[in-house]
Amino acid sequence: MTSIKNTAVTTFRAAILAIVGIAMPAQASAGDFEPVRLDITENITGIEFVSADTGFVVSQGGQLGITHDGGRTWRVMTIAPNAPLEDVSFLDGRTGAVCGRGGSLYVTTDGGRRWENRSIMDTVSWLLSVQWVDSLHAVAAGMTRATASPLLGFTLVTRDRGRTWQRQESMGLGYGELFRAPHGPVYFQSFGKLHMSRDGGQTWRTIETLDGIPGRVTSVTGRVGILAGAGGRIMYSHDNGRTWNDASADPKNVFTSLAMVNADTGYVAGLNGVVMKTTDAGVSWTDIALDPSLAFDIYDMAIAGEYVYLVGRSGTVLRARRP
Repeated sequence: MTSIKNTAVTTFRAAILAIVGIAMPAQASAGDFEPVRLDITENITGIEFVSADTGFVVSQGGQLGITHDGGRTWRVMTIAPNAPLEDVSFLDGRTGAVCGRGGSLYVTTDGGRRWENRSIMDTVSWLLSVQWVDSLHAVAAGMTRATASPLLGFTLVTRDRGRTWQRQESMGLGYGELFRAPHGPVYFQSFGKLHMSRDGGQTWRTIETLDGIPGRVTSVTGRVGILAGAGGRIMYSHDNGRTWNDASADPKNVFTSLAMVNADTGYVAGLNGVVMKTTDAGVSWTDIALDPSLAFDIYDMAIAGEYVYLVGRSGTVLRARRP
């Protein structure tokens, strides 16, 4: 009797939701995620592709992986053996930068064959993100990690292709990762704020998001902005950041990466192998279930051509056609 009653209630609820046009939570197709062979065993913390074929990853062992054939084969080198790297950014196939803990910052202008050490003297600070803007300008962001204020954020900017970097005054706590909109501004988050620069990081405009809410990753496409972070936090704006809405998922989720295909469709991913997809500009999200044998802590993701790449713990790299 109980089973019949529960079935009836479930059927009735589904019918009502369908009538009023509310979609029930669903699970999206997992796609065919498969491991990518890469001779790195440390955690992979950053990935970026500059084309469907050419991509880069960095690891907490100070290593860099380079592919020129869409991830089928990789060349691995050690940039800084004692510097856990956190992020990588390339403007094209030649001009790039990596950054990491201990103030680590390295720049290349020949596709990664040679690297110039531009690390800052403050070895306590962590540089968590770096982003090229154009052939002269780039921005790096991090946090002090000092005992008195370990979450105090700061940015570094270069105007001369990475030869020199200037430290800017802090704009808040808990800086997130840098994001550059295609042919547009550079963005990053601090607690309850989104910061935007249209001049290569020289000056910044601050937009309020949701008060006191920390975020880690950002994507802005036209009028649509999406922010995500710890506690399952997802926020979206459809009016150039003037108003923000809460679309948070399971509070146990920790989102570490965000990649949008266009203003409507994109993905978030994070620890414990969580991957979610939106097709309505961040309003709703559906789970993409990884095979349990492939689930791992995801630290970054990228979209290159028709593929989604996930990278993370113990050198794991997965690739699948966009589901």
